[in-house]
Amino acid sequence: IRVAKSSSDPVFESRDTLTEVLRQLQLSIEFSRDSRKICSIKASLEDLRIEDQEMQLLVKGVISVAQENLTFAQKHSLKSSTTSMREVLVNLDRWEFEGDSEAHTEAKRRIIEFLEDKTLKKLNLSCLELFALPEVFEASFFSERLEELNISHNSILDTLPNSLTSLKALLKLEIFNTGIRCLPEKFGNLTRLLKVNLSNNKKLIALPNSFGNLINLKELNLSLNSNLEELPSTFCGLIHLKKLKLSSTKISVFPESFEKLVNLQTLSLFETKFRELPEWISNFSRLQTLDLFGTDIAAIP
Repeated sequence: IRVAKSSSDPVFESRDTLTEVLRQLQLSIEFSRDSRKICSIKASLEDLRIEDQEMQLLVKGVISVAQENLTFAQKHSLKSSTTSMREVLVNLDRWEFEGDSEAHTEAKRRIIEFLEDKTLKKLNLSCLELFALPEVFEASFFSERLEELNISHNSILDTLPNSLTSLKALLKLEIFNTGIRCLPEKFGNLTRLLKVNLSNNKKLIALPNSFGNLINLKELNLSLNSNLEELPSTFCGLIHLKKLKLSSTKISVFPESFEKLVNLQTLSLFETKFRELPEWISNFSRLQTLDLFGTDIAAIP
């Protein structure tokens, strides 16, 4: 405690609870070489009744003690992790007071559950009727661990946070039946994505040019986007794409170089505006399913 009182930089705002304090201490335990000492301090804290200001100082001291046994690299990691956790909690607290409080409380609960359980790789924020998502995804807890994200069935959700494009470990993304009008310009940064469902977003009018950077993408569902009229010219970058659904969109032509997508196995043009197929489609030797129902296409090359 003497060490703590020498610090003038409190870790928490006064309104933070003992739960958040103990979560901060957990980070110290993680990076400490002698975790038994820190565990002992944490266990003792649970039985204490301390005013907020004194708790701030005490936590600062405990973290300082833990850092004394760390290498430079470990110190840097601890600093980044505690800062990220602090920022995530602050952003969540601010975000909770916007919109439907009950829905946001449930979303916050799911997010904190993901943060606390390091075995989790999936986050489900679907069916909550959220109108916005928090700017928290830049934190390493998400960007380095989150592999599957579902934010579907939030029909009043009209924008996506730019921090979403920081999820460098993301493999599967589901954003169907929302009110989004566009995707972040840097959406193509999500280069590990294998499967994306962007269907039934009736206000979605275009995809960003960076979309073509998703070179590992294998499945893409754009069906039921009734205001989507074209695909970006960079679409040919999706060289590993196997499944593409464009059903019930206003798309009527393929972008240039679409013929490079020779790995396509399934192509659905159900109820689209296509009137003919290009000759080069006969080169798609891996194509197994071609759905042309509800189109004006009269012949196949």
